[in-house]
Amino acid sequence: EEDLKGAVDHWADKGLKKWVFVYNVRRGLPPDVPALLTEQAKLYPAIDIDHLSNDALWELLRGLPMQDRCEILGAPTGYEHLFFYGGDGGAETLAHIQNGCFVLVHDPMVPFNMASVAGALHPRTALGPPLHLSPLLEDEDWEAVFLHQREVVAGGLARAADLVPRFAIFSIAPIPLIIHLGFLFSDRVETELFQFDRDRGDWSWPNEQSETAGQVPELVGEPESEVAGEGDAVLRVSLSELVRAADTQAVVPNPLVELAIGIGDPDKQWLQSPEQLSHLRELYLEALKSIRRKVPGCGRLHVFYAGPAAGAFLLGQCVNPRMDPEIAVYEYSRQREPRYRLAGVLTEEGAL
Repeated sequence: EEDLKGAVDHWADKGLKKWVFVYNVRRGLPPDVPALLTEQAKLYPAIDIDHLSNDALWELLRGLPMQDRCEILGAPTGYEHLFFYGGDGGAETLAHIQNGCFVLVHDPMVPFNMASVAGALHPRTALGPPLHLSPLLEDEDWEAVFLHQREVVAGGLARAADLVPRFAIFSIAPIPLIIHLGFLFSDRVETELFQFDRDRGDWSWPNEQSETAGQVPELVGEPESEVAGEGDAVLRVSLSELVRAADTQAVVPNPLVELAIGIGDPDKQWLQSPEQLSHLRELYLEALKSIRRKVPGCGRLHVFYAGPAAGAFLLGQCVNPRMDPEIAVYEYSRQREPRYRLAGVLTEEGAL
């Protein structure tokens, strides 16, 4: 009686329409309580007076939109990043989102230190827990792992669709999987790439660059005029190690053209700054444009890559499946002949 009277005194002139008595008695209300509520309803005929159990309240909550539920209960584990706009959307919250990114950890080969990932990400912050992508390659079933990657990435991008997505990519994986991962993201998704330094055991970019990083990659082998006929083309990328023409010709013996991107002295420590990736991206795009413009009969571009993981991801991102030919990606092993073995073909429909 006291609570109802207080509500009426304070809110009747502000449009109070309904007053509900909520209870959590498991066995239900004793009969005198509904009777009392009926009497109170006669005193305040303009107000709808009712009662509600805790189970009924829960059913009301379950029927709310996902955003409203998460503001009350908190977001489900793994989906926190979708609901940062809860509450009043204050300046601190908005700044957190603008400075944040989704973290993708690509580690089918060996797990790595997440503390190092967090250090490399600073001053950015992670939006929710990292998305782990750990496809297991069994019996060299590349098709299965390509399909797994496609499903996980599609789910991750769908979860991020409510925000302007920015992904931080940390990858230690076989080259074909990394190129395929970049292909799935494409250049339509903003990404920030990181490279693991095996000597330092760290994902952060070094403060000082060595002379190795000063080598500037070049693109060679572009045809000066249009190449007639139909067939395949080859792109060799030599950044951490030399991709030998003899090894690629063992699997693609008579290509229409052979392009090469590389540095004079390939070295595993070549990539030491994001700026190097910017120049490398220009070379990738130039090579692909050259194939489109000068080799119109090219049905498949065979890519043989020896370089950093971040550069492999970037290569996949640069491919436009609607304009470029099919992209064949290879896995290397010095212990077999031929040393390169086809892992898969990237097409507009996916990976074959």
